[in-house]
Amino acid sequence: MEIKQYIEEIYEYAPIGIYHVNLKGKITMANSEYAWMLGYESSDVVVDQITDFSTQVFFDQEKAREFMFNILEADQIIRFRCRLKRRDNSYIWAFCYAKTTQNKSGRPDGFNGFSIDISTMVRTENALKKANEKLKLISVIDGLTQIPNRRKFDEYLASEWGRHIRKKNNCQ
Repeated sequence: MEIKQYIEEIYEYAPIGIYHVNLKGKITMANSEYAWMLGYESSDVVVDQITDFSTQVFFDQEKAREFMFNILEADQIIRFRCRLKRRDNSYIWAFCYAKTTQNKSGRPDGFNGFSIDISTMVRTENALKKANEKLKLISVIDGLTQIPNRRKFDEYLASEWGRHIRKKNNCQ
């Protein structure tokens, strides 16, 4: 098997979205995983329909501006966390990576990008954050009386003591 064929198979069967965007913001190449991530039926449809990368791919336009500024200024982006817009206007969370490409004369002609779906990880982080908030609340409220317990009293005392010391130092 030729090296070109190996690369084509890796490109097409990679579990991450891979794409190329030209300087005009049009996606010129995309693999099937990227099409699936964005909710399109095939990579050909992505190439046909996504003509403005920053407005059609990013769910949050501020993140789109940040991404485009970084790729144009720094020539590469690593672990850029953002929401990608799906065809139905829902979104997925992704880590995006990108590196500028150059033509034969060494001038930038676009960039190659890679996107990894991290939606499951973000949902897990959010659930963990909620569970920790609930655990913290449970740890300072008495289950029977529903009033703050000794731990909450100790936290409040430490906070007020610190405020007293700061106020005392500011008055001198």
